[in-house]
Amino acid sequence: MGEQVVQTNSARCIGCQSCVSACPFGMITIQSLPGDTRQQIVKCDLCEQREEGPACVESCPTQALQLLTERELRRVRQQRIVASGENPL
Repeated sequence: MGEQVVQTNSARCIGCQSCVSACPFGMITIQSLPGDTRQQIVKCDLCEQREEGPACVESCPTQALQLLTERELRRVRQQRIVASGENPL
């Protein structure tokens, strides 16, 4: 699979918990953020070597979880920084 990471997008999460049910290790939790209506997805990377990719990514109906290369992840982060108008450093 190479150097890939699972990116979570809380804005897309509808709280269906498909990822929780799909996780073969029982390691995913969904938490509510204080003062926010979005859900925070907390997960592991234990099944990253699955031939089909991580079970949580495969099961997510809204693509709140996506498998990205490090390069794609840097691009997404940069787009978010530009869109927010803030410098995280």
